[in-house]
Amino acid sequence: MAKTEVPAEPKVASPERIAAFRTGISAESRAAAYLMAKGYRILAKRYRTPHGEIDIVARRRNLTPSSRSRRARRWMTPPSR
Repeated sequence: MAKTEVPAEPKVASPERIAAFRTGISAESRAAAYLMAKGYRILAKRYRTPHGEIDIVARRRNLTPSSRSRRARRWMTPPSR
């Protein structure tokens, strides 16, 4: 006989986690607006890689600065001057 599986209940995020997510999205939007005001073009937001997530990828002329999440800090280094 085949076993019937009971579907699991969907996970519900805690209010603290939802608030933290909203704060992060708001901060990313403000950072993108700031960069755009300074003449940068936003190439990507919340770009996922196998190593983590890059919040904002922006470009101005030949420079490509990026904002990074805390997880991604271990493998990315800031550009040298």
